Amino acid sequence: MTHAPSLRSSILQNDPAYPALLKEIHDPPQRVFVRGVLPPHDALCVSVVGSRRMSPYGARVVRLLVPPLARAGAVIVSGLAFGVDSAAHKAALESDGRTVAVLPGGLDDASIVPRHHLGLAHQLESTGNTLLSEYPDGTATHPGSFPKRNRLIAGLSRATVIIEATGKSGTMLTARLAMEENRLVFAVPGPIDSALSEGPHRLIKDGAIPINSIEDILTALDLTQLTLNLPANTPQSSAIAAALQNGPLPIDDLVFATQLPIGEVMAVLTELELQGRVTTADRQTYSLTVV
Repeated sequence: MTHAPSLRSSILQNDPAYPALLKEIHDPPQRVFVRGVLPPHDALCVSVVGSRRMSPYGARVVRLLVPPLARAGAVIVSGLAFGVDSAAHKAALESDGRTVAVLPGGLDDASIVPRHHLGLAHQLESTGNTLLSEYPDGTATHPGSFPKRNRLIAGLSRATVIIEATGKSGTMLTARLAMEENRLVFAVPGPIDSALSEGPHRLIKDGAIPINSIEDILTALDLTQLTLNLPANTPQSSAIAAALQNGPLPIDDLVFATQLPIGEVMAVLTELELQGRVTTADRQTYSLTVV
């Protein structure tokens, strides 16, 4: 990643530099403030958002989805918040990709929230990435700022990916706003006993595209021609793949065959499924993907 000097700009809606997709929403801000470097106009922006209380499952999903997207050229848009948002920014940076953080207050150091992520904000700026807000420096964040920020996240992006959300959350608002603007919305299914699966499962019922593998996103965005660097095999994934060589198995049999804890088996199966190496019809019985 090429490092860039600090750049600050204020861009009016009639300025050619104003983000084109953002201008298309029904209530675009008259002005946006930028710290860093805006992505090119023709960049494909994909927002990746989710719960602040990201589970280990959610963290693994971020690491499985964001690096291939970033390496394929997608700009990862999120909100710098705890949990999925900051994990998405970090995964994009680690993949030498582009990322945009949309903030609910001013872009000066004193106004950036959460304070814990000031260092991450500096890292985005210093690596030629973007901090963006509709608020001038010195504007403190208040509760009403977050829904407005979420409309910008959805508005900047051709597609929005939802990774973990409760039924009533800012993440769900972002998804709804994206749907209202006729943007693609993807949702990652999760364990049925987790409150963080409620949001994605509801969105899927309402028409969001379920993500069963990274290929689901890349195909929808016409990025399938790019080569993916999938995570290397681990002893756990190799053990599960070996157990499935002779045919489909339910979870209990996989636990017995591999002698791994059930939580670890479920986690590895999720990763294998997202990689397209394992399939399941009912979330109970798993089989190797036929190539």
